[in-house]
Amino acid sequence: LLRLFEYLFATVTLGLVLHGQEEDIPYLLVDMAVDSDHGGEIDTAKSTGGYDTVVAAPRTWIPIEWQSKNGTATARNTADAEMQALDNGTFRSAVPLAYLLEQALWRPVPIVGREDNAADFLAVQRGYSKKLAYMAKHARVSISALHECHFGDPDMVGEMKRHDVNLLMKEDTSRQRADIYTRPLGIHK
Repeated sequence: LLRLFEYLFATVTLGLVLHGQEEDIPYLLVDMAVDSDHGGEIDTAKSTGGYDTVVAAPRTWIPIEWQSKNGTATARNTADAEMQALDNGTFRSAVPLAYLLEQALWRPVPIVGREDNAADFLAVQRGYSKKLAYMAKHARVSISALHECHFGDPDMVGEMKRHDVNLLMKEDTSRQRADIYTRPLGIHK
């Protein structure tokens, strides 16, 4: 708690920046970035995963939610930790926010996910991974549900068919904006 207050007092001049333009309303989308630090928690060896979710358009950037959280189960590898973060960001933040915006705007609202782990990106794109199959029971993560959300299922119909508006992108690690949520706060005095 002391480190948190030291950080807050040392960064009192920093703030949250958001901007929006009325002309961007037809182009609004949900932009989510996720990242994880495998085994980053010193005391428990659990990974720290994080995400942020923003409403974005060409001239609009409105941060809605961000989270940093220790994993519920000890991750066996980096892909495991990243998949837990992707699942949290997608189903706890991006999907509910997109649904809320769809009700307000009366149109589909795309979700753009940003993942920097190549193994996870390919597993979600395929909808299955033999090496990560244990995650359904170990961490309660469904790779096939992530696939349906981000890449769609051609057999789905109606409102559940979202593959024409959603996208999961392979983000370069050096440009991953969610990396900040996986690191401890520095000591600022």
